[in-house]
Amino acid sequence: MSETPWLEILAFIALFLMALITGVSFSHLLQRSPKAELPGPQFLAIQQILLRNYGAVIGALEVTALLLAGLLAVLVRARPALFYLAAGAATCLALMIAIWAVLSLRYFGRPYPTAVRVYLIAIYGLLLVGEFRAWWKPYLFGADPKLVQRYEAMFGKTHAFLPKRSGIVPNTAHVVLHACTLLAFLVALSVGK
Repeated sequence: MSETPWLEILAFIALFLMALITGVSFSHLLQRSPKAELPGPQFLAIQQILLRNYGAVIGALEVTALLLAGLLAVLVRARPALFYLAAGAATCLALMIAIWAVLSLRYFGRPYPTAVRVYLIAIYGLLLVGEFRAWWKPYLFGADPKLVQRYEAMFGKTHAFLPKRSGIVPNTAHVVLHACTLLAFLVALSVGK
């Protein structure tokens, strides 16, 4: 995207917002065990004080990230690899918001049933396996030359911070996506405990 720096800026802002959203989810995961030890009234008081602005701020970040990822997909639609990445990110954000809304309304004030927990664990677990097989297995243990050639054609001009191994390197967008998937899987494991 180097010929259009404003597209790079748009992509960076969208990615940055997604990283902020992920950071908030991760902070909730880290706080879960210590907060679980608090008595109910104390837990509720802390939640009401500490998380007073979370809903509005995080909701705005999620919607803005979704709109920017969608806009990016429209702007790079002539470049298939970038289009699919941006459209995929926008789709994931839209699904995340939709799933949150449906589950929040359906189970408001009630624990998630086992079926929902199993579903979340299975979906994110299978996604992690797919991401490992598509990127990390070839990166860590060697890749078929045809795969190296295909990845170079699709992702060779994208930003990456890891060193090249086995002829490929997971680009930054995929590393962030895989970290988000891992985080979502860990959150799914902790739901209902």
